[in-house]
This record gives sequence, C-alpha cells and structure tokens, in this order.
Amino acid sequence: MHDEEPHVDAWLDQLAEELLRLDAARPEEIRECTEQEVRQILAECPFGSPPSAYVGFMRRFGRGAGNLFRGSDIHYPACLGLREYAEECRREEDENVPIGERFFFGHHQGYVLYCFKPEDERVWSYTLQGDGEEVAAPGFQSFIADRLAIPERFWKRFRERDEGNRKS
Repeated sequence: MHDEEPHVDAWLDQLAEELLRLDAARPEEIRECTEQEVRQILAECPFGSPPSAYVGFMRRFGRGAGNLFRGSDIHYPACLGLREYAEECRREEDENVPIGERFFFGHHQGYVLYCFKPEDERVWSYTLQGDGEEVAAPGFQSFIADRLAIPERFWKRFRERDEGNRKS
C-alpha cells in the first residue's frame, strides 16, 4: 500500500476511465510498476522526491498506458538512466543541455527531454538544439491532460494502426 494523496488517487481513476473511453488504452495495456520498480525509479532522483502525481502515475501506469506517450520513453524500464542520456546528449549533441539538480523522467523521440526540478511541481522540457529549457506544463496532471487533448479521431487512428501492424 502507498500513501498517495487522495486527490492523486481520484485523478488516476479518472485518467484510467478516460484512457479506456478514448480507446487510448485497453485494460491489458494498463500496467503498473511494482513498489520495487518505483523505488528504482525514485533512486535516480537527485533531490527529495518528484511530484506525487508523477509517483502515483508510475505506480498505476508505469509499465504502460496504451497509446499514451506514443513515441516517447516515459515508462519503465525505458525511464531509467535518463540523466545519463541527458549527459550524453550534452557531450555529443548540445552543450547547453541543463543537467544540475534535475530528475529526467522521459524524452520524446530522443530530442525533447522532460524533467522536474527540486521543490517545483512544473514539468520542464528541453529540446536539443532548440531555444533552451522551458515550462512544458504547470504540473504533471496538466502534462498528462495536454497529451490526452488531441482530437478523438487520432486515438482511433493510433488503434487502427496498431491493429493493422499486428495483422502484417
């Protein structure tokens, strides 16, 4: 059992319902992390702890959430070692990648890095060779809401492509 805040648990329940309603995820595609896996993820955080919404999300959806985050590496185990990935990007691609006290929790197609900073609920992003670090969302719940806020027809297309790929 974990001690997530009640509002986070309610948000996670609503998120699961919305993923299923959109057919963005199917029940078998929603896979949680074990407590040991969550501890492994949190061990990579260079400061206290990331926001509780992120921790709750990883507990509930940490190993998969269907097509949510399609094209991104956010789920376990791909979320491990992202600080080292950011350091590699800094050495090899973009000397301006900010490292410091950041917990890198994901990236999109290798060129957009997502992180948290100490005592900051906001999600930060850094695009390689881009305009620098910027706020991607005021919090992790908003970050997820932004990813869900695409036209419903796209969720259907993602699903049709998935099914077409399985037949091929």
